[in-house]
Amino acid sequence: QVIAADNNFLTGITQNETVDKIKFSFVDRFVFLNCLNPDFTDLTYSGEISFYYQNRTKTFENFKFESTNKYEYNAWEQQNSHWEIKCAVGFEVEFDFTGFESLALTEFNGGDWERTGFKITLDDFEREDGLNFGNTPLPFNGIDFFSFGAEYQSINTITAGFIIKSGTFFLSIITFALAIASTPYWNPLMKQIKGGVV
Repeated sequence: QVIAADNNFLTGITQNETVDKIKFSFVDRFVFLNCLNPDFTDLTYSGEISFYYQNRTKTFENFKFESTNKYEYNAWEQQNSHWEIKCAVGFEVEFDFTGFESLALTEFNGGDWERTGFKITLDDFEREDGLNFGNTPLPFNGIDFFSFGAEYQSINTITAGFIIKSGTFFLSIITFALAIASTPYWNPLMKQIKGGVV
């Protein structure tokens, strides 16, 4: 389990903006391995993220993640003067909010990201190969420091509101049609819509 809490990472989000996705990276700053190292493996785990604003908390939970513990990046190789792919212990976690969640988050903090803190909780780690998880390297299981980064994708509040209202409207129409289809009124209704042609 890891918990990371800060608000400095959210200050990069434009004020009054609605967040659609936030992606966090956790990378061990000291453990670098050969990219073919067998300690790299596929993982599954769950997570939640909580936001804090003016002594209030809003939590989004039940996120399920699949990733590897291998974090690949390009590094400049000074000796051979070329870019080279390097591997470290780490992974990225993306919280993808629904339109309803994005609007609820904006309603929660009013788009005031400079004064919004957060906490991430990741747990229930398992290896997809079924082996014992015990010695699987993670960026935060030890005494070393790990790098922590964040990036986000915003969504326009007007667009998000329109999509949600439109979706609700069309869902209502479909529900109404299904309700009518299960009654004796369906055939007369279809005749009227088709101008009397069955």
